[in-house]
Amino acid sequence: MNRETLGCFCYSKSMIKLIILDIGGVYLKGHAQTFFEQLQSVANTAIDQTTFFNHLNTTDNIELSLGHFAPTATDGTTAELISIWQHTWTIDQEMYQLVQNLKPHYTIVALSNSEKRNSDYYQSQGWYGQFDATFLSHVTKLYKPNQAAYQQVISHMGVAPDEAIFIDDTPKNIIGAAAVGIPGILFTSPDECCKQLEKFGISTYL
Repeated sequence: MNRETLGCFCYSKSMIKLIILDIGGVYLKGHAQTFFEQLQSVANTAIDQTTFFNHLNTTDNIELSLGHFAPTATDGTTAELISIWQHTWTIDQEMYQLVQNLKPHYTIVALSNSEKRNSDYYQSQGWYGQFDATFLSHVTKLYKPNQAAYQQVISHMGVAPDEAIFIDDTPKNIIGAAAVGIPGILFTSPDECCKQLEKFGISTYL
């Protein structure tokens, strides 16, 4: 059988039991640039993405954050921004296939700094369905890179830190995981993710 037939074949010679995945930027692909360009146009001012996301993490509500950064927006404009925000991310089929092939061998969970509206949409699309558990900040009130966010995951799943591996596209979140003893992979692409997993004894190919 060739790679097209197999998709992504996976097996393990490692002690890893738990794989922890970020959602946006890893399991889902896309970027927020279109949203921010439109938001800045409406607000008529430059808006720093980090500042916006920090505010969103405190509210867990896109409407409240939009009200803060674009207080003069009309209801129609706000609805348009919310629609753009909601459809910023789409499932990465390569990562979906990777997770599908890892599932018989590992426990796989999601750990995300989340927002309720988008999370509800992802749930309705069935995008969380193949995870054994989801740890979403708008529910847990624990945010990466806070060490408590990672500790909650490994405690709930009953594994030691070195029995888990964390995959995220943000360096500070990888550092946060490392602080509690969880090794990490900085995600750049599905192919590179597989190569990095192989270094942990988890053999994959796409």
